[in-house]
Amino acid sequence: REGLRDLRSDDAYVWVNAAAYLGSFDHPESVPYLIKGLRHTASQSDDERAEFLERITGQSFGKDFAKWRAWYEDKPDRIEMDWTS
Repeated sequence: REGLRDLRSDDAYVWVNAAAYLGSFDHPESVPYLIKGLRHTASQSDDERAEFLERITGQSFGKDFAKWRAWYEDKPDRIEMDWTS
């Protein structure tokens, strides 16, 4: 699906938009990037990211990056993420 390759972009606006695009189609690959996106400067989109996360995962952490990150890092099939970039 389009957008998957863009998740790994070094450009923050590219990967955050790819995550939102994939999240709108309930793609589970977008989850860690949607979580990371909660720390992105485009915070006006946090409500949308949180909505996608809740719909895809069934979890309800709102826009709380720390709770989402802790939940994700406890998953056995997680990918390693650079949460700071």
